[in-house]
Amino acid sequence: QLEIYDYDDQTGFAVDYDLTSNSELVDMRLQIEFLYTDNGYTVRFLDVDPG
Repeated sequence: QLEIYDYDDQTGFAVDYDLTSNSELVDMRLQIEFLYTDNGYTVRFLDVDPG
């Protein structure tokens, strides 16, 4: 499952992705942030959050 959260201040967005193993969901979520820049965007790895 993928969830996208737009920032209210229009500086970017965050993505939460529920991880899988052997096509089965596991109790971990990858959290990534995309921040807009003059040259496109910067990607920041935030966390792997246990469920």
